Amino acid sequence: MQLDLALCAQAPTCSARMERCRSGDPAACTDLGYLYDRGEEVRQDAWQAARLYQLGCKRGNALGCTNLGQLHRHGAGIPMNSVRALIWFGRGCELGDASGCNLAGVHHGRGEGVPADPARAHPYYERACTLGLPLGCSNLAAQYRDGIGVARDSLRAAALYRGACEQAEAIGCAGLASLYERGLRGAPPDLDQALAWYRRGCELGNPGSCNSAGYLIETGGSGPAPLLEAEPFYRQACEGDEAIGCSNLGLLYAQGIGARASAERAAEAFRRACEFGDRVGCEKFAEALRSGEGVPRDLVQASRLFTQGCEEGLQRSCFLLAYMSTTGEGVARDPIRARQLYEGACEAGIWGACRNLGLMWNEGEGGPEDAGEAAHLFGRGCDADQASSCGNLAELLHEGRGLPRDRSRSAALYRRACHLDASVGWACRSAGEASLFGDGVPIDPAAAAPLLRMACEAEDPRGCSLYAWLLDEGEVVPADPGRAARLFRWACESEDAYGCLRYGEHLAYVEPPERDTAAALALHQRFCAEGHPAHCTDLARLHAEGRGVLRSDRRAADLFERACADGDAGGCEGYARQMRRGWGRARDPGRAFALYEEGCLAERELSCIGLAEILLAGEGVEVDRPRALQILEATCQRGGLRACAAALAESIREP
Repeated sequence: MQLDLALCAQAPTCSARMERCRSGDPAACTDLGYLYDRGEEVRQDAWQAARLYQLGCKRGNALGCTNLGQLHRHGAGIPMNSVRALIWFGRGCELGDASGCNLAGVHHGRGEGVPADPARAHPYYERACTLGLPLGCSNLAAQYRDGIGVARDSLRAAALYRGACEQAEAIGCAGLASLYERGLRGAPPDLDQALAWYRRGCELGNPGSCNSAGYLIETGGSGPAPLLEAEPFYRQACEGDEAIGCSNLGLLYAQGIGARASAERAAEAFRRACEFGDRVGCEKFAEALRSGEGVPRDLVQASRLFTQGCEEGLQRSCFLLAYMSTTGEGVARDPIRARQLYEGACEAGIWGACRNLGLMWNEGEGGPEDAGEAAHLFGRGCDADQASSCGNLAELLHEGRGLPRDRSRSAALYRRACHLDASVGWACRSAGEASLFGDGVPIDPAAAAPLLRMACEAEDPRGCSLYAWLLDEGEVVPADPGRAARLFRWACESEDAYGCLRYGEHLAYVEPPERDTAAALALHQRFCAEGHPAHCTDLARLHAEGRGVLRSDRRAADLFERACADGDAGGCEGYARQMRRGWGRARDPGRAFALYEEGCLAERELSCIGLAEILLAGEGVEVDRPRALQILEATCQRGGLRACAAALAESIREP
């Protein structure tokens, strides 16, 4: 035996072992090898350690054989060689080292250095357990639990796991817990027992047991209490480098449970999970990077992680990468690639991907336009209760694109989308509009009210405008003009034209000091110029009344005429009045009569009253009192209170 003795001779432990090894003591040779293996009292030298371990082994020291096998197994300073490792583990086992037996079993079971053969692993695990190694008992138990290499026997597995756990072997505790979680030999799962053993495994330092304990606690109750109790277990698992524990910890923080809510801590937990190789953790960390929640926004890094996840088969990563490819976030905009990614994710059951793919077919983005294919994809998503897909399918049915027009079914699908997910505000609003205006369903403002309220709560501006209108009218919901005004203002600030129309009316006619006719005028001027005829009508009224601006019948007539030409019924009524009176235009009762008649056919109360007044006065037509009364009474029966008053006044007047 040739050794570099300079340092060893100066160290008491090393020199003593060296002397005993020279005297033929195999254990001393192994112990001396350990000093060189670890670099204790001497310079670390794996080759010297291997020579000493081999010497101890050949002289009959079992631990020397096993330690030599470990050097070959891990390639710690010498070439890695699984075949040689197995030979030395086998020799250590023959000499009575339990760890050697266990490691020989691991090599046979996993196929390290030899073809995998769980049946050959079995006797090694059994001998390791017999020799008193708890880990060997745990590995033997796993074979009985899963029926690998031996006949399945959950009771035998439980006994082995229990014995290992009672000897402070954490893996034994985890294995026993898993049996109780499954249910022993056909018995129902016993989650209380499972949790108790997972807790014990966690106390012994097994991160997987900590994660499993946290999961059982989290899923075993409701509300914030179990989630708060699960947190320390997930945290301990994550601190033990358990990737799934980090992911679960991140999900818990992201859910926002009381004081534990933290986007920053969630992002950090997902980052660690990703570092430890958890694909879901990487995906969640990428989502945080994309949104900038809890971590600085980094679209390039997010796209890289989504690409990695997609290549590894995570279809949600493919779905999110497809979205980034359509918007050009972090990657070059590539709608063709986006279509391909959406197709794969849709086939995998990511229904949002089906919906987005449908939008691309509907708009001809990244490929041909085909509303029929879009309808098919929206239908797939809707069948899976994906709310937005139901809403998009309703749109196509309403327009008759890709499918025959069916406004009744469209209204039903809008309602379904809203009830599936009230956060899809536009679907709730469309369902409410259908009931409010009788589009495909009977007019039913009472049914429209809750739908429009949900749309408003989901921050849909048009939904808020329409719900505010109901609050202002106070017929199907309790009147609340103040709240209505606030909602009109919010909708207007969100660029909803109708909200601005009603908010402008509020500003123009509310009592001081809230009245602000200049602001009302500015709103109506802007939206009228942008092509919203109802705003032109309200602007015309301000000019006709001299409210916030110099009174001008000519300007009012111009604006009423423009609004009427663009299809606003109120503009036509205003223009008819101007023509009838000769305000800002040459007097033309015949044109006024035609406009009022058209409006009355559409059951507009003011048009019917104007038409009746012309018939009673004989302005440009023959006096026709019976027809005028008939018009007023019919309008009254439809709920026109002013028509009722006019009909009553005319009926008691002497002809």
